[in-house]
Amino acid sequence: MKKQGFIILLVVVAAVALMALAVQQRARFPMVSALVTSVLTPLNQGVLAVNTGISDWRQDHRSREALAEENAHLKAQLANLQSAEFRIAGLQAENDALRKLAGYKESHPVEQLLAARVVGVNVGELHDGYLLNKGAKDGVQE
Repeated sequence: MKKQGFIILLVVVAAVALMALAVQQRARFPMVSALVTSVLTPLNQGVLAVNTGISDWRQDHRSREALAEENAHLKAQLANLQSAEFRIAGLQAENDALRKLAGYKESHPVEQLLAARVVGVNVGELHDGYLLNKGAKDGVQE
């Protein structure tokens, strides 16, 4: 067993020495250089492929993280915009009602209008009733 280990070590050292010799003096040992190149090229290509695969995986992982973050940000922005759209629709309805009231006053100049607030609502009977903060003292008539 010790003899086999020694032989393997000797072969490895010889191979490394030949590779170093082939790299440093290519012109003097073209066959050794060609042999080393033919052995190392597939190994180099394999290492390069593994490195490229790891690099691509890292880039994909970073891209997924960035997309997930952007997606969360866009969902929050969409929720804000939908809320604003709902508020705008309510304001638009209120604006339309106020325009109708303003148009009513202009189309009925003879009538005297008095602004009043609804301070109470009676719901559930045959007819709904509203309690206003203006009354007979203010000149309101039925």
